[in-house]
Amino acid sequence: MTTTETEDWSLVDQVNADTSPARSLHRRAVLQAIYRAAVEHDGLVHASWVRPLLPPWVDEHMRGGITSGLVASGILVSHGQPRRSLDSKNRNGNRWLSTYRVADMPALAAHVHGEVA
Repeated sequence: MTTTETEDWSLVDQVNADTSPARSLHRRAVLQAIYRAAVEHDGLVHASWVRPLLPPWVDEHMRGGITSGLVASGILVSHGQPRRSLDSKNRNGNRWLSTYRVADMPALAAHVHGEVA
């Protein structure tokens, strides 16, 4: 991708906004993986820690959209220390990606347990 090209996030937004029961299962699996990664890494979350915790059937477009939503809601905040992606299967391979800190673990847990719409 050149610097003049713009990434098209419309598919990611569309998939993340889908309220069908199947998408709900995907969202819940991503939220559970984010929660587990945070617990395993002292409240920190990075894509390379979340990815191995996801079931293989989860739509890969869901990860970024859900993470962005958690950042927008203040549940995840930038840790200020990016880490290199360990993913070799997508465009983020070997890129520096944000590391987040869970600012509100009870709110994240509520999302994981479906207590938040």
